[in-house]
Amino acid sequence: GRDQTLFCSLLQQLWRSRNLLVFEGKDLIIEEEIEKARKVCDEFLNSQVLEKEIRQSMSPTNQIKSFWEGPPTDSVKINVDAVTGQQSNGGVGIVARDEEGQILATAVWTIPFHLQAHQAEAYSIDLGLSLARDCCSMKVVIESDCLDV
Repeated sequence: GRDQTLFCSLLQQLWRSRNLLVFEGKDLIIEEEIEKARKVCDEFLNSQVLEKEIRQSMSPTNQIKSFWEGPPTDSVKINVDAVTGQQSNGGVGIVARDEEGQILATAVWTIPFHLQAHQAEAYSIDLGLSLARDCCSMKVVIESDCLDV
């Protein structure tokens, strides 16, 4: 609930603040850091409510899958996702699982150049295929949440 989300937000903000103090020598005001954590918590909870409302308003034929579906036997499924941002170029996250859902490999990469969202998603698929080639000697199913790619 809210308390757990706030707790996690506080931990994350304290870690960031600690790093700014240790590595950059920046003095920070604890009340401001707590307020930043509260804002992050509220934004996250509001986004969850909005996502739920969007899912409920969609017609059944257009609904987004909310569960993981395994690959065929003797295959590995590579789930990829990418994020782009204004503050940084973004990043890629990849998970490889077998038909039972067991995690075989995971990877996270920073995108080294600026890409648009669909380009970043295509880049994540390329990295996912490279990961599959390097660690999995099975047939591969790749899954992305980007309809454009």
